[in-house]
Amino acid sequence: MEEMTLAEERVIRLVQQCSFEGVKDKKFKNLRVYEDESGLLRVKCRFVPVEKVDAHSYPMVMPSNGVTGQLIWSYHRLMCHAGVQSLHANLRERYWILNSRRTIRNEIRPCARCRRFRAQPCYVEEGPLPKDRVRVGPAFDVTGVDMTGPLHLKGNKKYWIAIFTCATYRAIHLELCTSLTTETFIGAMRRFVARRGRPSTIYSDNGLNFVGCKNLFSSLDWNKIVEYGAINRISWKFNPPTACWWGGFWERMIGIVKQLLRSVLGSARVTNEELQTLLCDVEAVVNNRPLTYVSEDDDELAPLTPNKLINNCGSSILPEADEVERDSMVSRYRNMQASGNVMEMADVYSSVKQLGLYMFTVILGLIIHGAITLPLIYFVFTRNSPFTFFKGMLQAWITALGTASSAATLPMTFRCLEENLGIDKRVTRFVLPVGATVNMDGTALYEAVAAIFIAQVNNRMMGPIQLISIRYHWKYCSDVLLTCAAV
Repeated sequence: MEEMTLAEERVIRLVQQCSFEGVKDKKFKNLRVYEDESGLLRVKCRFVPVEKVDAHSYPMVMPSNGVTGQLIWSYHRLMCHAGVQSLHANLRERYWILNSRRTIRNEIRPCARCRRFRAQPCYVEEGPLPKDRVRVGPAFDVTGVDMTGPLHLKGNKKYWIAIFTCATYRAIHLELCTSLTTETFIGAMRRFVARRGRPSTIYSDNGLNFVGCKNLFSSLDWNKIVEYGAINRISWKFNPPTACWWGGFWERMIGIVKQLLRSVLGSARVTNEELQTLLCDVEAVVNNRPLTYVSEDDDELAPLTPNKLINNCGSSILPEADEVERDSMVSRYRNMQASGNVMEMADVYSSVKQLGLYMFTVILGLIIHGAITLPLIYFVFTRNSPFTFFKGMLQAWITALGTASSAATLPMTFRCLEENLGIDKRVTRFVLPVGATVNMDGTALYEAVAAIFIAQVNNRMMGPIQLISIRYHWKYCSDVLLTCAAV
Protein backbone atom coordinates (compact mmCIF):
# COMPACT_ATOMS: atom_id res chain seq x y z
CA MET A 1 0.00 0.00 0.00
CA GLU A 2 2.85 2.35 0.77
CA GLU A 3 4.45 1.58 -2.59
CA MET A 4 1.17 2.41 -4.37
CA THR A 5 0.98 5.74 -2.55
CA LEU A 6 4.57 6.61 -3.43
CA ALA A 7 4.00 5.67 -7.05
CA GLU A 8 0.87 7.80 -7.21
CA GLU A 9 2.65 10.82 -5.74
CA ARG A 10 5.51 10.38 -8.23
CA VAL A 11 3.12 10.30 -11.20
CA ILE A 12 1.24 13.36 -9.93
CA ARG A 13 4.53 15.19 -9.37
CA LEU A 14 5.57 14.54 -12.98
CA VAL A 15 2.14 15.70 -14.23
CA GLN A 16 2.39 18.90 -12.19
CA GLN A 17 5.91 19.61 -13.46
CA CYS A 18 4.74 19.22 -17.06
CA SER A 19 1.53 21.26 -16.62
CA PHE A 20 2.40 24.06 -14.21
CA GLU A 21 5.25 26.56 -13.72
CA GLY A 22 5.45 26.25 -9.98
CA VAL A 23 3.48 27.94 -7.23
CA LYS A 24 3.37 31.28 -9.08
CA ASP A 25 1.62 29.86 -12.16
CA LYS A 26 -1.08 32.11 -13.64
CA LYS A 27 -3.60 29.26 -13.42
CA PHE A 28 -3.44 29.53 -9.61
CA LYS A 29 -4.61 33.15 -9.56
CA ASN A 30 -7.47 32.66 -7.05
CA LEU A 31 -6.03 29.63 -5.22
CA ARG A 32 -3.77 29.36 -2.18
CA VAL A 33 -1.25 26.91 -3.58
CA TYR A 34 1.86 25.77 -1.74
CA GLU A 35 4.53 23.10 -2.25
CA ASP A 36 4.92 20.43 0.41
CA GLU A 37 8.12 18.64 1.40
CA SER A 38 7.52 16.00 -1.28
CA GLY A 39 7.47 18.59 -4.04
CA LEU A 40 3.69 18.26 -4.64
CA LEU A 41 1.52 21.31 -5.24
CA ARG A 42 -1.46 21.41 -2.88
CA VAL A 43 -4.34 23.84 -2.27
CA LYS A 44 -5.16 25.13 1.19
CA CYS A 45 -8.92 24.90 1.67
CA ARG A 46 -11.34 25.20 4.58
CA PHE A 47 -13.32 21.99 4.37
CA VAL A 48 -10.53 19.67 5.61
CA PRO A 49 -11.38 18.30 9.12
CA VAL A 50 -9.43 19.83 11.99
CA GLU A 51 -8.05 16.49 13.18
CA LYS A 52 -6.54 15.86 9.72
CA VAL A 53 -4.91 19.24 9.15
CA ASP A 54 -1.27 18.61 8.11
CA ALA A 55 0.95 19.02 5.09
CA HIS A 56 -0.50 15.91 3.37
CA SER A 57 -4.23 16.42 4.06
CA TYR A 58 -4.89 19.18 1.51
CA PRO A 59 -5.95 18.22 -2.07
CA MET A 60 -3.29 18.01 -4.78
CA VAL A 61 -3.62 20.27 -7.80
CA MET A 62 -4.40 18.50 -11.08
CA PRO A 63 -4.70 19.90 -14.61
CA SER A 64 -7.90 19.52 -16.62
CA ASN A 65 -6.35 17.21 -19.23
CA GLY A 66 -4.01 14.27 -19.58
CA VAL A 67 -3.91 11.79 -16.71
CA THR A 68 -6.82 13.55 -15.02
CA GLY A 69 -9.28 11.94 -17.47
CA GLN A 70 -8.16 8.42 -16.49
CA LEU A 71 -8.39 9.41 -12.82
CA ILE A 72 -11.99 10.61 -13.29
CA TRP A 73 -12.91 7.41 -15.14
CA SER A 74 -11.53 5.19 -12.38
CA TYR A 75 -13.53 7.09 -9.74
CA HIS A 76 -16.61 7.01 -11.99
CA ARG A 77 -16.53 3.19 -12.21
CA LEU A 78 -15.61 2.85 -8.53
CA MET A 79 -18.68 4.93 -7.51
CA CYS A 80 -21.13 2.85 -9.60
CA HIS A 81 -21.39 5.44 -12.39
CA ALA A 82 -22.45 8.27 -10.08
CA GLY A 83 -23.34 11.69 -11.44
CA VAL A 84 -21.25 14.84 -11.69
CA GLN A 85 -22.16 16.17 -8.25
CA SER A 86 -21.24 13.02 -6.30
CA LEU A 87 -18.14 12.40 -8.37
CA HIS A 88 -16.97 15.96 -7.89
CA ALA A 89 -17.40 15.79 -4.11
CA ASN A 90 -15.38 12.54 -3.79
CA LEU A 91 -12.56 13.69 -6.06
CA ARG A 92 -12.24 16.96 -4.17
CA GLU A 93 -11.23 15.08 -1.03
CA ARG A 94 -7.81 14.27 -2.59
CA TYR A 95 -7.51 16.20 -5.85
CA TRP A 96 -8.14 19.80 -6.84
CA ILE A 97 -8.90 19.62 -10.56
CA LEU A 98 -8.86 22.93 -12.40
CA ASN A 99 -12.25 23.67 -14.02
CA SER A 100 -13.34 20.51 -12.25
CA ARG A 101 -17.09 20.50 -12.89
CA ARG A 102 -16.78 21.06 -16.63
CA THR A 103 -13.90 18.60 -16.88
CA ILE A 104 -15.79 15.85 -15.06
CA ARG A 105 -18.89 16.44 -17.16
CA ASN A 106 -16.95 16.22 -20.42
CA GLU A 107 -15.15 13.06 -19.34
CA ILE A 108 -18.19 11.02 -18.25
CA ARG A 109 -20.50 12.19 -21.02
CA PRO A 110 -19.38 9.43 -23.46
CA CYS A 111 -20.11 6.69 -20.87
CA ALA A 112 -22.30 4.21 -22.76
CA ARG A 113 -23.79 2.67 -19.63
CA CYS A 114 -24.87 6.04 -18.23
CA ARG A 115 -26.31 7.16 -21.55
CA ARG A 116 -28.24 3.92 -21.84
CA PHE A 117 -29.95 4.03 -18.46
CA ARG A 118 -30.40 7.81 -18.20
CA ALA A 119 -31.64 8.48 -21.70
CA GLN A 120 -34.74 10.63 -22.01
CA PRO A 121 -37.74 9.23 -23.90
CA CYS A 122 -38.35 10.45 -27.38
CA TYR A 123 -40.82 13.29 -27.63
CA VAL A 124 -43.34 13.05 -30.43
CA GLU A 125 -44.91 16.32 -31.41
CA GLU A 126 -48.70 16.25 -31.30
CA GLY A 127 -50.44 16.49 -34.61
CA PRO A 128 -53.43 18.71 -35.44
CA LEU A 129 -56.94 17.67 -34.47
CA PRO A 130 -58.92 15.69 -37.06
CA LYS A 131 -61.34 17.53 -39.29
CA ASP A 132 -64.37 16.07 -37.50
CA ARG A 133 -63.18 17.55 -34.19
CA VAL A 134 -63.07 21.16 -35.43
CA ARG A 135 -65.84 21.17 -38.02
CA VAL A 136 -68.43 23.90 -37.54
CA GLY A 137 -71.94 22.50 -37.42
CA PRO A 138 -74.86 21.67 -35.16
CA ALA A 139 -74.34 20.02 -31.81
CA PHE A 140 -73.83 16.24 -31.88
CA ASP A 141 -73.33 16.29 -35.66
CA VAL A 142 -70.13 14.31 -35.00
CA THR A 143 -70.70 12.02 -32.03
CA GLY A 144 -68.65 9.50 -30.09
CA VAL A 145 -70.56 6.72 -28.34
CA ASP A 146 -69.61 4.14 -25.73
CA MET A 147 -71.17 2.05 -22.95
CA THR A 148 -70.16 2.07 -19.29
CA GLY A 149 -71.31 0.13 -16.27
CA PRO A 150 -72.88 -1.91 -14.88
CA LEU A 151 -74.71 -0.10 -12.08
CA HIS A 152 -76.41 -2.29 -9.47
CA LEU A 153 -79.91 -1.18 -8.51
CA LYS A 154 -82.49 -2.42 -6.04
CA GLY A 155 -83.75 -5.92 -6.66
CA ASN A 156 -80.36 -7.12 -7.99
CA LYS A 157 -80.94 -5.35 -11.30
CA LYS A 158 -78.03 -4.25 -13.48
CA TYR A 159 -78.11 -1.23 -15.78
CA TRP A 160 -75.60 0.26 -18.19
CA ILE A 161 -75.14 3.84 -19.38
CA ALA A 162 -74.84 4.79 -23.06
CA ILE A 163 -72.84 8.01 -23.33
CA PHE A 164 -73.03 10.14 -26.49
CA THR A 165 -70.32 12.83 -26.74
CA CYS A 166 -70.27 15.76 -29.15
CA ALA A 167 -66.82 15.88 -30.74
CA THR A 168 -66.98 19.63 -31.42
CA TYR A 169 -68.72 21.24 -28.42
CA ARG A 170 -67.75 18.55 -25.85
CA ALA A 171 -71.32 18.11 -24.60
CA ILE A 172 -72.66 14.73 -23.45
CA HIS A 173 -75.98 12.91 -23.50
CA LEU A 174 -76.66 9.95 -21.17
CA GLU A 175 -79.15 7.12 -21.75
CA LEU A 176 -79.92 4.25 -19.38
CA CYS A 177 -79.84 0.73 -20.88
CA THR A 178 -81.02 -2.53 -19.35
CA SER A 179 -78.53 -4.73 -21.27
CA LEU A 180 -75.70 -4.66 -23.78
CA THR A 181 -77.69 -6.13 -26.67
CA THR A 182 -77.99 -4.48 -30.08
CA GLU A 183 -81.75 -3.97 -29.67
CA THR A 184 -81.29 -2.13 -26.37
CA PHE A 185 -78.65 0.15 -27.86
CA ILE A 186 -80.85 0.93 -30.87
CA GLY A 187 -83.57 2.03 -28.44
CA ALA A 188 -81.10 4.28 -26.62
CA MET A 189 -79.93 5.72 -29.95
CA ARG A 190 -83.53 6.45 -30.98
CA ARG A 191 -84.07 8.40 -27.77
CA PHE A 192 -80.82 10.27 -28.35
CA VAL A 193 -81.75 11.24 -31.93
CA ALA A 194 -85.25 12.29 -30.85
CA ARG A 195 -83.81 14.76 -28.31
CA ARG A 196 -80.50 15.88 -29.83
CA GLY A 197 -80.96 15.45 -33.56
CA ARG A 198 -79.59 13.05 -36.14
CA PRO A 199 -75.75 12.84 -36.31
CA SER A 200 -73.89 12.59 -39.59
CA THR A 201 -70.86 10.72 -38.18
CA ILE A 202 -70.55 8.33 -35.24
CA TYR A 203 -67.29 7.13 -33.72
CA SER A 204 -67.14 4.07 -31.46
CA ASP A 205 -65.07 1.06 -30.51
CA ASN A 206 -65.72 -2.45 -31.81
CA GLY A 207 -68.35 -3.46 -29.26
CA LEU A 208 -70.72 -6.15 -30.49
CA ASN A 209 -73.75 -3.94 -29.95
CA PHE A 210 -72.22 -1.13 -32.03
CA VAL A 211 -71.14 -3.48 -34.81
CA GLY A 212 -74.58 -5.12 -34.83
CA CYS A 213 -76.33 -1.77 -35.02
CA LYS A 214 -74.11 -0.70 -37.91
CA ASN A 215 -74.76 -3.97 -39.75
CA LEU A 216 -78.53 -3.61 -39.32
CA PHE A 217 -78.40 -0.08 -40.72
CA SER A 218 -76.19 -1.23 -43.60
CA SER A 219 -78.73 -3.86 -44.64
CA LEU A 220 -81.30 -1.17 -45.49
CA ASP A 221 -81.91 0.21 -48.99
CA TRP A 222 -80.49 3.67 -48.48
CA ASN A 223 -81.27 4.80 -52.02
CA LYS A 224 -85.00 4.66 -51.30
CA ILE A 225 -84.57 6.20 -47.85
CA VAL A 226 -82.65 9.16 -49.30
CA GLU A 227 -85.13 9.53 -52.15
CA TYR A 228 -88.28 9.56 -50.04
CA GLY A 229 -87.04 10.64 -46.61
CA ALA A 230 -84.54 13.35 -47.53
CA ILE A 231 -82.05 12.06 -44.94
CA ASN A 232 -78.47 10.94 -45.41
CA ARG A 233 -76.85 7.75 -44.24
CA ILE A 234 -74.92 7.90 -40.96
CA SER A 235 -71.20 7.40 -41.41
CA TRP A 236 -70.11 4.96 -38.70
CA LYS A 237 -66.36 4.88 -38.00
CA PHE A 238 -64.82 2.23 -35.74
CA ASN A 239 -61.54 2.29 -33.88
CA PRO A 240 -58.90 -0.26 -34.90
CA PRO A 241 -59.67 -3.56 -33.10
CA THR A 242 -56.59 -3.50 -30.80
CA ALA A 243 -56.13 0.29 -30.50
CA CYS A 244 -57.28 0.76 -26.91
CA TRP A 245 -55.76 4.26 -26.81
CA TRP A 246 -58.17 5.57 -29.44
CA GLY A 247 -61.40 7.33 -28.55
CA GLY A 248 -59.96 9.64 -25.93
CA PHE A 249 -62.57 12.36 -26.46
CA TRP A 250 -65.37 10.13 -25.16
CA GLU A 251 -63.31 8.06 -22.70
CA ARG A 252 -62.47 11.27 -20.81
CA MET A 253 -66.17 12.05 -20.46
CA ILE A 254 -66.78 8.54 -19.12
CA GLY A 255 -64.17 9.18 -16.44
CA ILE A 256 -65.89 12.41 -15.36
CA VAL A 257 -69.32 10.75 -15.24
CA LYS A 258 -67.99 7.83 -13.19
CA GLN A 259 -66.33 10.19 -10.73
CA LEU A 260 -69.58 12.09 -10.16
CA LEU A 261 -71.65 8.91 -9.79
CA ARG A 262 -69.12 7.40 -7.40
CA SER A 263 -69.12 10.53 -5.25
CA VAL A 264 -72.93 10.73 -5.05
CA LEU A 265 -73.95 7.09 -4.87
CA GLY A 266 -71.05 5.44 -3.10
CA SER A 267 -72.22 1.91 -2.35
CA ALA A 268 -75.93 2.79 -2.21
CA ARG A 269 -78.47 1.02 -4.41
CA VAL A 270 -81.15 3.25 -5.85
CA THR A 271 -84.30 2.68 -7.86
CA ASN A 272 -84.70 3.09 -11.60
CA GLU A 273 -86.46 6.45 -11.25
CA GLU A 274 -83.81 7.78 -8.85
CA LEU A 275 -81.04 6.73 -11.21
CA GLN A 276 -82.77 8.41 -14.16
CA THR A 277 -82.98 11.65 -12.19
CA LEU A 278 -79.38 11.36 -11.06
CA LEU A 279 -78.15 10.78 -14.63
CA CYS A 280 -79.94 13.94 -15.77
CA ASP A 281 -78.30 15.90 -12.94
CA VAL A 282 -74.87 14.49 -13.84
CA GLU A 283 -75.43 15.34 -17.49
CA ALA A 284 -76.31 18.92 -16.54
CA VAL A 285 -73.22 19.24 -14.33
CA VAL A 286 -70.88 18.00 -17.06
CA ASN A 287 -72.50 20.20 -19.70
CA ASN A 288 -72.12 23.25 -17.44
CA ARG A 289 -68.36 22.83 -16.96
CA PRO A 290 -66.27 25.73 -18.34
CA LEU A 291 -64.47 25.17 -21.65
CA THR A 292 -62.44 28.38 -21.37
CA TYR A 293 -60.35 29.95 -18.64
CA VAL A 294 -62.31 31.34 -15.68
CA SER A 295 -60.74 34.75 -15.07
CA GLU A 296 -60.82 36.73 -11.84
CA ASP A 297 -61.01 40.00 -13.78
CA ASP A 298 -64.50 41.52 -13.69
CA ASP A 299 -64.01 42.92 -17.22
CA GLU A 300 -63.62 39.45 -18.75
CA LEU A 301 -66.50 37.65 -20.44
CA ALA A 302 -68.26 34.71 -18.83
CA PRO A 303 -66.64 31.35 -19.64
CA LEU A 304 -68.13 29.23 -22.40
CA THR A 305 -69.88 25.99 -21.46
CA PRO A 306 -71.35 23.23 -23.63
CA ASN A 307 -74.85 24.23 -22.49
CA LYS A 308 -74.36 27.76 -23.81
CA LEU A 309 -73.32 26.38 -27.18
CA ILE A 310 -76.02 23.74 -27.64
CA ASN A 311 -78.97 25.19 -25.69
CA ASN A 312 -78.06 28.87 -25.42
CA CYS A 313 -78.75 28.74 -21.70
CA GLY A 314 -76.48 29.25 -18.75
CA SER A 315 -78.12 27.11 -16.07
CA SER A 316 -79.77 23.69 -15.98
CA ILE A 317 -80.54 23.35 -12.27
CA LEU A 318 -83.96 23.51 -10.63
CA PRO A 319 -83.55 24.55 -6.96
CA GLU A 320 -87.24 25.35 -6.56
CA ALA A 321 -88.04 21.65 -7.02
CA ASP A 322 -85.94 20.89 -3.96
CA GLU A 323 -87.94 23.43 -1.93
CA VAL A 324 -91.31 22.07 -3.12
CA GLU A 325 -90.40 18.44 -2.47
CA ARG A 326 -88.36 19.01 0.68
CA ASP A 327 -91.15 17.90 3.03
CA SER A 328 -92.57 15.16 0.81
CA MET A 329 -89.45 13.37 -0.44
CA VAL A 330 -88.76 9.90 0.89
CA SER A 331 -85.77 9.62 3.20
CA ARG A 332 -83.69 7.67 0.68
CA TYR A 333 -83.96 10.33 -2.02
CA ARG A 334 -83.34 13.04 0.58
CA ASN A 335 -80.07 11.37 1.54
CA MET A 336 -79.09 11.12 -2.12
CA GLN A 337 -79.80 14.83 -2.60
CA ALA A 338 -77.76 15.65 0.52
CA SER A 339 -74.82 13.70 -0.93
CA GLY A 340 -75.08 15.80 -4.06
CA ASN A 341 -75.13 18.97 -1.97
CA VAL A 342 -71.81 17.98 -0.42
CA MET A 343 -70.20 18.22 -3.88
CA GLU A 344 -71.70 21.67 -4.45
CA MET A 345 -70.48 23.24 -1.20
CA ALA A 346 -69.00 26.64 -1.99
CA ASP A 347 -66.65 26.69 1.01
CA VAL A 348 -65.68 23.15 1.91
CA TYR A 349 -62.95 24.31 4.32
CA SER A 350 -65.41 26.34 6.41
CA SER A 351 -67.88 23.42 6.55
CA VAL A 352 -65.20 20.96 7.62
CA LYS A 353 -63.95 23.45 10.22
CA GLN A 354 -67.45 23.77 11.72
CA LEU A 355 -67.86 19.99 11.70
CA GLY A 356 -64.55 19.64 13.52
CA LEU A 357 -65.75 22.13 16.14
CA TYR A 358 -68.91 20.06 16.68
CA MET A 359 -66.84 16.88 17.02
CA PHE A 360 -64.59 18.58 19.55
CA THR A 361 -67.66 19.60 21.57
CA VAL A 362 -69.02 16.05 21.61
CA ILE A 363 -65.63 14.55 22.50
CA LEU A 364 -65.27 17.09 25.31
CA GLY A 365 -68.69 16.06 26.63
CA LEU A 366 -67.65 12.41 26.58
CA ILE A 367 -64.51 13.21 28.53
CA ILE A 368 -66.45 15.21 31.13
CA HIS A 369 -69.01 12.43 31.47
CA GLY A 370 -66.51 9.58 31.66
CA ALA A 371 -63.77 11.25 33.68
CA ILE A 372 -65.80 13.46 36.04
CA THR A 373 -69.52 12.66 36.28
CA LEU A 374 -69.42 8.86 36.64
CA PRO A 375 -66.42 8.77 39.04
CA LEU A 376 -68.08 11.50 41.14
CA ILE A 377 -71.33 9.52 41.43
CA TYR A 378 -69.26 6.45 42.33
CA PHE A 379 -67.49 8.40 45.10
CA VAL A 380 -70.74 9.85 46.52
CA PHE A 381 -72.40 6.45 46.88
CA THR A 382 -69.42 4.24 47.78
CA ARG A 383 -66.95 6.68 49.42
CA ASN A 384 -64.14 5.05 47.44
CA SER A 385 -61.53 6.83 45.34
CA PRO A 386 -62.95 7.85 41.94
CA PHE A 387 -59.58 7.07 40.38
CA THR A 388 -60.10 3.45 41.33
CA PHE A 389 -63.36 3.41 39.39
CA PHE A 390 -61.82 5.11 36.35
CA LYS A 391 -58.80 2.81 36.33
CA GLY A 392 -60.94 -0.30 36.72
CA MET A 393 -63.33 0.67 33.90
CA LEU A 394 -60.62 1.85 31.46
CA GLN A 395 -60.77 -1.30 29.33
CA ALA A 396 -64.55 -0.98 29.03
CA TRP A 397 -64.25 2.66 27.89
CA ILE A 398 -61.73 1.73 25.21
CA THR A 399 -63.86 -1.17 23.97
CA ALA A 400 -66.98 1.01 23.79
CA LEU A 401 -65.29 3.85 21.90
CA GLY A 402 -63.46 1.48 19.57
CA THR A 403 -66.30 -0.89 18.64
CA ALA A 404 -69.58 0.90 19.49
CA SER A 405 -71.02 -2.59 19.99
CA SER A 406 -73.11 -3.79 22.91
CA ALA A 407 -72.09 -7.40 22.26
CA ALA A 408 -68.44 -6.49 22.72
CA THR A 409 -68.86 -3.90 25.49
CA LEU A 410 -71.14 -5.70 27.98
CA PRO A 411 -68.83 -8.70 28.66
CA MET A 412 -65.88 -6.36 29.09
CA THR A 413 -67.92 -4.17 31.47
CA PHE A 414 -68.84 -7.15 33.65
CA ARG A 415 -65.23 -8.28 33.67
CA CYS A 416 -63.97 -4.86 34.77
CA LEU A 417 -66.57 -4.59 37.52
CA GLU A 418 -65.96 -8.07 38.88
CA GLU A 419 -62.19 -8.48 38.51
CA ASN A 420 -60.91 -4.90 38.78
CA LEU A 421 -63.41 -3.37 41.21
CA GLY A 422 -64.29 -6.54 43.16
CA ILE A 423 -68.07 -6.26 42.77
CA ASP A 424 -70.12 -9.40 43.35
CA LYS A 425 -71.38 -11.21 40.23
CA ARG A 426 -74.98 -11.09 41.45
CA VAL A 427 -74.77 -7.31 41.57
CA THR A 428 -73.16 -6.93 38.13
CA ARG A 429 -75.72 -9.24 36.53
CA PHE A 430 -78.49 -7.20 38.11
CA VAL A 431 -77.20 -3.76 37.11
CA LEU A 432 -77.25 -4.42 33.39
CA PRO A 433 -77.75 -0.67 32.61
CA VAL A 434 -74.10 -0.07 33.51
CA GLY A 435 -73.01 -1.83 30.33
CA ALA A 436 -75.58 0.06 28.29
CA THR A 437 -74.28 3.33 29.71
CA VAL A 438 -70.71 2.57 28.72
CA ASN A 439 -71.79 1.45 25.25
CA MET A 440 -73.70 4.69 24.65
CA ASP A 441 -70.45 6.61 25.14
CA GLY A 442 -69.09 4.94 22.02
CA THR A 443 -72.14 5.54 19.82
CA ALA A 444 -73.09 9.05 20.91
CA LEU A 445 -70.23 10.67 19.00
CA TYR A 446 -71.31 9.21 15.64
CA GLU A 447 -75.01 9.87 16.17
CA ALA A 448 -74.71 13.49 17.30
CA VAL A 449 -72.17 14.48 14.68
CA ALA A 450 -74.17 12.77 11.91
CA ALA A 451 -77.33 14.69 12.84
CA ILE A 452 -75.46 18.01 12.90
CA PHE A 453 -73.69 17.34 9.60
CA ILE A 454 -76.91 16.35 7.78
CA ALA A 455 -78.58 19.56 8.96
CA GLN A 456 -75.58 21.58 7.80
CA VAL A 457 -75.55 19.96 4.34
CA ASN A 458 -79.21 20.89 3.90
CA ASN A 459 -78.40 24.54 4.73
CA ARG A 460 -80.17 24.45 8.09
CA MET A 461 -77.87 26.21 10.51
CA MET A 462 -78.59 25.48 14.18
CA GLY A 463 -78.12 27.68 17.19
CA PRO A 464 -76.49 26.74 20.51
CA ILE A 465 -79.78 25.57 22.07
CA GLN A 466 -80.45 23.17 19.17
CA LEU A 467 -76.92 21.80 19.33
CA ILE A 468 -77.25 21.15 23.06
CA SER A 469 -80.64 19.51 22.50
CA ILE A 470 -79.21 17.10 19.94
CA ARG A 471 -76.24 16.35 22.14
CA TYR A 472 -78.32 15.58 25.24
CA HIS A 473 -81.10 13.88 23.28
CA TRP A 474 -78.68 11.26 22.03
CA LYS A 475 -76.73 10.67 25.18
CA TYR A 476 -76.43 12.57 28.38
CA CYS A 477 -79.86 12.39 30.02
CA SER A 478 -80.23 8.67 29.41
CA ASP A 479 -76.64 8.10 30.62
CA VAL A 480 -77.30 9.77 33.97
CA LEU A 481 -80.56 7.89 34.51
CA LEU A 482 -78.96 4.54 33.71
CA THR A 483 -75.99 5.31 35.91
CA CYS A 484 -78.18 6.19 38.90
CA ALA A 485 -80.17 3.01 38.37
CA ALA A 486 -76.96 0.99 38.22
CA VAL A 487 -75.63 2.55 41.45
